Amino acid sequence: MRQLIIAILCIMTALPSFGELKFKMLESNDSTTVITLKEKNMRKKAPATTSKLYNDGATYEAIEIKNSYENCCNVYKVAFPKQSVLNNTRIELTIDKKTITEEIWEQISKAALRHYPHLNGSQVLIIKPE
Repeated sequence: MRQLIIAILCIMTALPSFGELKFKMLESNDSTTVITLKEKNMRKKAPATTSKLYNDGATYEAIEIKNSYENCCNVYKVAFPKQSVLNNTRIELTIDKKTITEEIWEQISKAALRHYPHLNGSQVLIIKPE
């Protein structure tokens, strides 16, 4: 019985597991839009290898992906070509050869409304602060 429990634990730790992917931050500069995502409840470091952004009916390949592992969470900073408007946005990440798609539009909208309560409508316009 003890060997069976040990075997099951070994199998569980060997299998890739994915936590919940959450939108953390949106940054924009002159040439790129960077989306930061955090994956909680991870048992191991799992780098993202590819990413796509689906925004306003178009698809964009990631320019750069930065992976880090902080406090049992994988953090992914993904840079895409500059986006001026976000509309019906979702992001796709390939982690450990598994593709995960996360609808981030609602999370971005809620974050924007917290900071700018006067906004309404279905699009978020990205304006670089001066």
